[in-house]
Amino acid sequence: MSFRINHNINALGVQGQLDRVNQKLTSSTSRLSSGLRINKVSDDPGVAITADIIRTRLKALENVNQNAQDAVNMSKAVDAALGEVSRLLSQGRAIAVQAGNSAALSTPQLQALNDEINAIVGSIDRVATGTKWGAKNILDGTAGIDVAVTRATATTGLNFQGKLGNVPLASGLITLQQVVAHARERIDNDITFASPTAPVVGGALSINGVSFSVDPGSDTIQSVVDRLNAAASQTGVQAALSGPVGAQFVRLDSIQPGSRYPINLLDPNGVLNSVPSPAKTITGADSVANIQVPTENGVQVIEFTGGRLLGQNGSFMTDSEGNSIMVGQENGAPALFAGVSIAQVSLGNQTRIQVGTDAGETLGMILGDTRTTKLAANTIVGKTLASVDVTSSGGPQEAMQLFDAAMSEVNSLRGRIGAFQTHTLESRSRSLAVLNETLSSAQSDLIDTDVASEMTEFTKNQVIQQTGIAILGQANQMPQQILRLLE
Repeated sequence: MSFRINHNINALGVQGQLDRVNQKLTSSTSRLSSGLRINKVSDDPGVAITADIIRTRLKALENVNQNAQDAVNMSKAVDAALGEVSRLLSQGRAIAVQAGNSAALSTPQLQALNDEINAIVGSIDRVATGTKWGAKNILDGTAGIDVAVTRATATTGLNFQGKLGNVPLASGLITLQQVVAHARERIDNDITFASPTAPVVGGALSINGVSFSVDPGSDTIQSVVDRLNAAASQTGVQAALSGPVGAQFVRLDSIQPGSRYPINLLDPNGVLNSVPSPAKTITGADSVANIQVPTENGVQVIEFTGGRLLGQNGSFMTDSEGNSIMVGQENGAPALFAGVSIAQVSLGNQTRIQVGTDAGETLGMILGDTRTTKLAANTIVGKTLASVDVTSSGGPQEAMQLFDAAMSEVNSLRGRIGAFQTHTLESRSRSLAVLNETLSSAQSDLIDTDVASEMTEFTKNQVIQQTGIAILGQANQMPQQILRLLE
């Protein structure tokens, strides 16, 4: 056993141990006071970096969730505006039905009804141009897509809802590859007449349920044709004398092409046919085409079919999602268009919503254009909701068709926005809440202090510290033993 004066090795060893315990106590104090296991990078560099990445992601998630909620609120505002448009359209259609009873209405009454419809049209336009979210117009087409016709002979109008198979449209050309050309129904009656003033056999005939009485004493074939054409708005059929001079016959053509507009002729007295039986009929055809449309997932080929729904003619083609194209004519007759570009898709100020924490995690909300110059734009050639006039011949019938088409478009838009809100935005918000909970739990496991464990460690180190201080006192007394050797 050795005794030294200059170096108290025992005391130095105890002091070193006390320093280490004091450092542990300092760390425990910091963790217990802050509630964090990682207070500086040196506590655990790897965990500190991971926790910082998670913290950044959590902060972004807060804003993403707010984005989703803002989008839900915007979609509610859009739906409220569209609900008012739908109400106005319903009211306008009811007035058009009233105006259809022209036999019982005077000219001033019809004009008053037309003025009322014009007021409704003006109100719809005010809703379309005045509905905003912040400073952005959301129902005048600037928050959606613009599809401009580039070949008027191939199509007289298009209406795209902004998506195909839930995939947003992209800028580019729409191409038409027609498979079947639309055609009108036709009946060529076989009795021939020497001239338009030739007499006719007396009796009755019926076209699509509308009856006509023929007087052999006063009627000529031309007067019969004129009477049939006067009722064309009721029958949907127009008549004309056809064939060579001296042997003309009456030809009946459906005004609208396609299978939805048949010609049902009953001629029991043989006014137009030599045999009182169903006349020869050329069945109308519905147009069918494959349309190439640019989307965010590349060019998609979608089949469009005419006459898909009741009241739609064979040239009015739709797909399964309600997008529509009215195929046109070239040289006055239906033609098969083979791979021609018919329209240019341009994106407006499309409403984009950041639904993720990384670049590119966005969704587009295409809100459409509800101005009356755009609603029902391809229902009747050259007509839109803005051109409704119930004072003209056939105007009430056209008005009802246009209002029906406009309501269909608005309802489709409302349904799409509602589905986007429910199945995309609100679903995304719920999934973000789960992700936020998961990441918060992971961050807590990484950096939060386990108070029970840390308190146990703190108490242990306090006891060691107190014991060390006592032992340090004893170690400092050991050199005093040398004095006894000198006595």
